[in-house]
Amino acid sequence: GGTGSVVMSNLTVDDNINITDNEIKATASNSDLIINASGTGNIILGAITINGTSLSASDSSTININEGLVVDGTASVSGAVTLSSTLEVGSNLTTTGNVTVNGTTSLAGTVTVDSLTFSGNVIGSSSNADIEITPGGTGTVQISNLTIDGDINITDNIIKTTQSNSPLQISGSGTGTVELLSDLTTAAVTTVGDVDITGTETITGQLDVDSVRIKDNTITTNASNANLEISANGTGNVIIDDIDINGGTIDNAVIGGTTPAAGTFTTLSTTTSVTIDGVTISDNTISTNASNAPLELSGSGTGGVRISGFTFPTTDGTNGEFLKTNGSGILSFASAGASLSHSVLADATTSITSSATSNL
Repeated sequence: GGTGSVVMSNLTVDDNINITDNEIKATASNSDLIINASGTGNIILGAITINGTSLSASDSSTININEGLVVDGTASVSGAVTLSSTLEVGSNLTTTGNVTVNGTTSLAGTVTVDSLTFSGNVIGSSSNADIEITPGGTGTVQISNLTIDGDINITDNIIKTTQSNSPLQISGSGTGTVELLSDLTTAAVTTVGDVDITGTETITGQLDVDSVRIKDNTITTNASNANLEISANGTGNVIIDDIDINGGTIDNAVIGGTTPAAGTFTTLSTTTSVTIDGVTISDNTISTNASNAPLELSGSGTGGVRISGFTFPTTDGTNGEFLKTNGSGILSFASAGASLSHSVLADATTSITSSATSNL
């Protein structure tokens, strides 16, 4: 009555439930201990409320499980799960929401994420499915060392093949080409097809094109005893701004055929006759080759013509004058000292004793 209570030190109910001190237990062998609420009532154990198969905290606080937790069936977590220690999963782990991991996660065995499988250091996909790695926004996919198909390796700025003696091939798709947007530096280049180059190409060192070698300012042939031939296409001509020929033979060449031009020669040697305009030079003979044309020799300006050491005057003399020398190879016109009107002269002697003029 009132605030009094019923105190029993040991209570057995229905020969099956025993209450002793703070312990409630079933006494029948292998029997369950069942605690049920009436109707929609809940079972409240301290701050924990049990309603059917649901556990909740009456004050909305966290329910702590301080010992090991073993879940033999499927665990479905609809809210956030925070693990402050290691989570060990003996079988499959299925999640219907997001999983956020703040620390290090170690997964042993094969892990399947959607259509991807992770096993050891191998990432696989489901049947015939591609593996796509897509960064977010302006992010990039960064791989420090990448090997493709067991043969192509990309490390830092180096792309190389890994199999012994395997060539590295770069090709465009269809009619596409391989474009290099900056300078290309190579140790050696071997091409089996055409090479089209647009723009200025700078080659340092030696360039071999078939049997032609270009090095510094020299173009030579590298095949034994091969000629170096330069020829234009069709009616085109080979045009050289400045030429210096140190030796050799020039056959069947027309110089200044369309537009006459001056030629400067230090030494001109030929084993056959040379025809220059209307003059032919053959052996030690200079002659004209035009019909009835005179051979004319003239110096420039006031210069004369010198033959065998004698310099001829540059202007004509008067009628009846003759050429005389000054003893130094200079010839000039002069008048005769005596005028002879007889056509026949005979040897004779005579003595002239007078200083007056006498006819002989």
